[in-house]
Amino acid sequence: MATRSFRSFNTVGYLGWEVKRLRKAAGLSQAELAERAGVSRKWVVLCEQGHVRGEIGKLMMVVRALGLELRFDRPPQVVD
Repeated sequence: MATRSFRSFNTVGYLGWEVKRLRKAAGLSQAELAERAGVSRKWVVLCEQGHVRGEIGKLMMVVRALGLELRFDRPPQVVD
């Protein structure tokens, strides 16, 4: 059974950093990721720098090109 890894992001900057980390781990250049995702290399650069506000559609294409999924979950509730 495959282990699933989930990450939480609370800023676009951190999300961009994670895209860059995953791109490098996949052995892709920014141009290669851009081509796979159907976005420009400049957009990948801006994404990795945390400048992706209002670009959720393009972000989803990059996430899919990295073989990932974007999920929205509620954080665990702290019970005292």
